[in-house]
Amino acid sequence: MDQPDTRTVFGESTSSGSFSKIEWKAGDRISVFSSSGSDIFETTGGGETTTFTSVSGEGLSGSFFLGLSPYVETATAEVSSSNSSISATIPVEQVGVGDSFDPNALIAVGSATKIEDKMTFYNVCSGLRFTLSGSNVTKYKSIELTGNDGEKIAGNVVISYSPSSSPVVSSCDATSVTLIPKSGSFAKNTSYYLVFRPGVFKKGFTLTFKDSSNNAVVTSKCSSYVEFKRSVFASINGADIPSHLEAIRDGELLSKNGTANCYIVSKKGSYKFPVSRATEEDYLPGVTRVGVLWETDNTTGQQTVGSIITKLAFNKQHVYFDTPSTLKDGNAVIVAYNSANEIVWSWHIWVCGGYDPVTSSQTYTGKTVAMMDRNLGALTSSPSPLSNGLFYQWGRKDPFPGAAESYVADPEGGHFMVTTKGTISSVSSESVEATVDYAIAHPDKFITTTKASGDWLAASVSTLWAQTKTVYDPCPAGWRIPAAVADDSSQEAWSNVSYSSSDKYGVYLDSSPVRAWYPDNGYISTSGALYMVGQQSLYWSNSTRSLTAYTMEVKYSTSSGKQEFNPSRGSSMRGEGHSVRCIKDK
Repeated sequence: MDQPDTRTVFGESTSSGSFSKIEWKAGDRISVFSSSGSDIFETTGGGETTTFTSVSGEGLSGSFFLGLSPYVETATAEVSSSNSSISATIPVEQVGVGDSFDPNALIAVGSATKIEDKMTFYNVCSGLRFTLSGSNVTKYKSIELTGNDGEKIAGNVVISYSPSSSPVVSSCDATSVTLIPKSGSFAKNTSYYLVFRPGVFKKGFTLTFKDSSNNAVVTSKCSSYVEFKRSVFASINGADIPSHLEAIRDGELLSKNGTANCYIVSKKGSYKFPVSRATEEDYLPGVTRVGVLWETDNTTGQQTVGSIITKLAFNKQHVYFDTPSTLKDGNAVIVAYNSANEIVWSWHIWVCGGYDPVTSSQTYTGKTVAMMDRNLGALTSSPSPLSNGLFYQWGRKDPFPGAAESYVADPEGGHFMVTTKGTISSVSSESVEATVDYAIAHPDKFITTTKASGDWLAASVSTLWAQTKTVYDPCPAGWRIPAAVADDSSQEAWSNVSYSSSDKYGVYLDSSPVRAWYPDNGYISTSGALYMVGQQSLYWSNSTRSLTAYTMEVKYSTSSGKQEFNPSRGSSMRGEGHSVRCIKDK
């Protein structure tokens, strides 16, 4: 099989995306294990495919055979057709060969159900390809790689393998690998390879170039989060130039479940996401730089730039950022600019320590699809001002600051959360070209309107949000705006759900085992003012009605002294700012 992760084709991370061919050679040996024991097999041929025969001539019996390349005398295995394990070695000291790698370091495993069947080998390790260009190359007698957080990357390893999945190094015991040149010295402009366990270096890694006395001649340090992927050689040119490693930037990928307009960060660290629109894989063309539009901790406290996210960077394909060393909960918006300094897209970063939307999700009685346990942008799911979350105009992907209090007696009182740019900025739809394109280019502008329809758009568009997640959906990957009205009532988010009417400043939907808190967090009127904090709230759906949209309404009734709940209020103006509670996108 001619694939990037097989024994004969090893993926190499280069700007051209090329791959290094690895072919069998005459004399190559492999270990083969079965329930009846183990044997050494050897090939007299070569190429991308070849035939191995038993060295002992005795052969093996069994219904499942596990192969290990290269042959290692001390290797052992527990063989099972469903899940096997192999104890082997990734050499701590590896032989440095120009434009190649130590053949004893590149471990691969494969399997077959019959000894005469074809056995495809899959690479186990990751690696680093690098060249040297410093002035002291002739002094280097060894090159050592270590993780900056003490990661174990080589030595005695245990490999877990199943025919239905990729091999995984489940444990190892050495924290470094060292390359020693076969010829006695290294050379410039030659590729060298270090092989080690795939995984994450949370605090980066260090290359130490040592002389014959084992003293460091040059030390190059990468301080960024870095992930080395199985069967891929990452590539660094001039690795002995310290600034080259200092410039490396990587992060944990936030789009593992798909691209989105909102990404959740639940722990401190380094992160990245693609420069792509929600639901799309293509990178946005023409982006020249990125910036942070605003940050907030969801209170009225003035935040300094970098308090929620910091160290923003960009490389045409990904946006990179870190959290501060002490995670601070809050929200931020990152924007992408073109060469004319115009915003072409933006993304909401939702920082909420320990929050996992899947494990904390709630499925209401009578419903089949789970909802988030909190408002989009909220920092808690329990009654508090931090449960309010952010506001959205219907059909727009970008958030606006929410209310900073749980309750304000004056219906026209209340305070917006304060961001690093202040509170909220608005512009009249009568003074600008109120289109979707304008909204994209001005994600911080709440578009006010005096039109009877109350729509922020000059010409209404009813497809910006839908049951099938759209490019303008503000929810994280795997989630979307819910429906309040649908042909199939089981798809309606809030219909026929019980609620508690006695709670202050909000309601609990359902009762057992779910209690879902929905705060009366107010709303933004079409004039841009904050209203009804602690007295009313509305939650957007993707369901439209003529020129308005359906919302779920929670409202305190002064006449009854109780909370009222309306699962499908059909007259909410699209130019108002309301809350969002995301539903699982099946």
